[in-house]
Amino acid sequence: MAFPLKIAEKLAYNSAYICNYPKCNTLTVGPTASTKHLAKKIGEAAHMEGEAATSARHNEFNQDLVQDISNGIWLCANCHTMIDKNGGVDFQLHELKEWKAEHEMLIASLLMMHKSPLPLIRRNSLNQRIAQNAIDLAADCGALFQPQVYEDPILVIKSIGALRKTLGAELKKVQDDKKLRASIQEMQNGCRELMNLSSTDMSIVWPSLEIVRFRVLKAARSLATDFGCQLPSQISS
Repeated sequence: MAFPLKIAEKLAYNSAYICNYPKCNTLTVGPTASTKHLAKKIGEAAHMEGEAATSARHNEFNQDLVQDISNGIWLCANCHTMIDKNGGVDFQLHELKEWKAEHEMLIASLLMMHKSPLPLIRRNSLNQRIAQNAIDLAADCGALFQPQVYEDPILVIKSIGALRKTLGAELKKVQDDKKLRASIQEMQNGCRELMNLSSTDMSIVWPSLEIVRFRVLKAARSLATDFGCQLPSQISS
């Protein structure tokens, strides 16, 4: 059963009509492109604990409050569907409560300081693109995947050096995100170590390359998890 209209509207107002999922933060209301007297709304008041026995995160001992605003969270339609998939097994109640509390606190602070949330949304979107770019750069670096018998050590060093350089360019774009910065730096540091070690002893290229592969691909997987990025097949396999 949907929330009463007044509850749904209050959740939307408290969220500034912005999805509470921190990796989404999409705006859920706006004008149509062609018809001025119509509007679009893609946001929904979602239940954190479901009402029906088969619903996501159902709690039979909390049914008195199932329609209370404390059990609601404002999400875009896509995120609402996502959190309820497979009985909500991937999204626990405490996570949803943290999203809601942090989001509403942020909106309240912005309101008091007369600041727009758009720079924050743009920053989050930009950082997600940077994370995806870093993953794609790693996926495009053949030296991280090719069997040793097909590799020329000189070309390996050049390839890893080029990866380090392009990762550095992405690192300069990061805006106020320590986790993103640390992951890209970890990828860079692995590349740097191989280049430093091989500059004095070429025989160390292959064992060093294995370490670089582990560090870079582990960081890439962390980026995918933390920022909701897509993992290319080279990395996911």
